Amino acid sequence: MNPHKYKIQTSLTLIRLIGVVTALTLLSGCQPVAKETFQDALLEKPSFRIHLISRDISNWLGVLSYQEVLEQYEFENKLNTEEQTLVRGLRIADRLIEQAFILYPFSKSWGWNLNVLASNEFNASCRAGGKMIVNSYILEGNRFDDHQVALIIGHEIAHALLEHNRSRYGRYAVAVGGGSVLSQSFKMGLMRRDSLHSGIESLSLPIHRQEEREADLLGLALMTKAGFDPVKGASFWQTTSDVPAGSKISTRLELYESTHPTDQERLEFLSKAAFQFAQSKMTHK
Repeated sequence: MNPHKYKIQTSLTLIRLIGVVTALTLLSGCQPVAKETFQDALLEKPSFRIHLISRDISNWLGVLSYQEVLEQYEFENKLNTEEQTLVRGLRIADRLIEQAFILYPFSKSWGWNLNVLASNEFNASCRAGGKMIVNSYILEGNRFDDHQVALIIGHEIAHALLEHNRSRYGRYAVAVGGGSVLSQSFKMGLMRRDSLHSGIESLSLPIHRQEEREADLLGLALMTKAGFDPVKGASFWQTTSDVPAGSKISTRLELYESTHPTDQERLEFLSKAAFQFAQSKMTHK
């Protein structure tokens, strides 16, 4: 192939890619997050969020996936098997949700819901629209005190309030769209195309880790304003070595290959923030 011709084709491909990404960015109204919400005001560097779908659609997707998961767990008789754990989860979550209403008024319209999954693994989640699942391992007995449970649930609620899933839909669309342009332009095979998509997705890992830090910080603020002790809550990260192997939180990945900061980093980050919150008496009024 003529080297000059190859350079021209490569340039045209890059221009096309830039055009696609630019168009998607403009359509999404993508912009750095202004420090206009409670949580963002606490951050030195708020994350860069891309919203390609509306909040209503994001919430609808969250509710839909929640219902599908609940149906499966109900079929397996794994939902809310112990009244004591459900009552405890609801009691703590209600206090956090009350603060969510104050800090993020749009969440008042959500149909908040919490179910407890019978499981010996550490995990919890809150989908868009305030749909929560907390594993019984977190709520059973005295394994974690109320302050630590509040930190865990608060973190998941924070993900929903900050619309991280909505942002991830946008990043995924940009990654897939950009990858498709490149793969078609260079006539890549299926395996090379998949590798390209994976490579593009890996570029978003630092954003994932920043989102985890944001959720950590907002979760800590929510629990503090709800009247829980932030210092006791942050102490949870001193106990992660006891979490069952194989569960989500205990998986140890290399720092730059993980979607989450390391446990040690989170302990240091939250301990410092917790002390500051306690000093400022950021408590429920």
